[in-house]
Amino acid sequence: FVGVIGMDIDFSDVIDYIDNIQPYDRSAAFLLSNKGTIIYHQFLEAGTNLGSVSSDFTKISQRIRTENRNDELVTYDYEGESRKLNWRTLNNRMKLVLTTPIESIHAARNKLITRIIAAAVFIGMMFFVLTMNMVYRIIKPIQRLRVSASKLAEGDLDVELQPESNDEIGDLTVSFSKSAKLLSGYVEQIKGLAYRDALTGVMSKAAYEEYVKKYSEIVENRSKAFSIMVIDINNLKQINDVNGHAIGDKYIMTCLSCFTDKFINSPFF
Repeated sequence: FVGVIGMDIDFSDVIDYIDNIQPYDRSAAFLLSNKGTIIYHQFLEAGTNLGSVSSDFTKISQRIRTENRNDELVTYDYEGESRKLNWRTLNNRMKLVLTTPIESIHAARNKLITRIIAAAVFIGMMFFVLTMNMVYRIIKPIQRLRVSASKLAEGDLDVELQPESNDEIGDLTVSFSKSAKLLSGYVEQIKGLAYRDALTGVMSKAAYEEYVKKYSEIVENRSKAFSIMVIDINNLKQINDVNGHAIGDKYIMTCLSCFTDKFINSPFF
């Protein structure tokens, strides 16, 4: 008793599978027997010897028959078109051959290169934008500090800066702003000392000169009526020499009070 067990496979399924092998545009796959005859080809008749198709296929057909696989693409011309070819030996000793036009391979490569270049340009632009943004965020506060320092050097102490970040530049901005405020306070204190007479408590000669500058435009334009009184006291040197400077100081204060008590809304220098 002999039993034979087998499986019937519809060859059209194999054909569909082979026709769907399309790594590139206009690629074509076909099956050869181990003797080099065509089992299936989309355009050539089955049973045709591959070496008889063209002179270029003679040596290629011989290599396909003797070599199980090829790791390098074989170049040949067919009907005026340059193509590349490769093959693998299947378990049933059939040869699965794949052929592709060189133009299609180059087109795919060029497309990939174009995509890589486009991606590189996009990444470069994004990197440039991010870099410029970071540089702007760094330079802008430094530029503001430079302008504020220039104003401070010119005597403008009304400098107020707000930190735009919490990094070292933000800390520097806060420190600079605090320094400007402290300096402004010191200057006001110095002005208070310089513009106030230590003995009498009225404004000093320096304050008088500032006052004259301020009212010089009023004098020129005669836009406001006012008067200036200059008072001199007699024998101050004699009193200092005879009675001492303490009495001389008291003499100055007493003479001054005679006027400040009467002209309470007028500045005295």
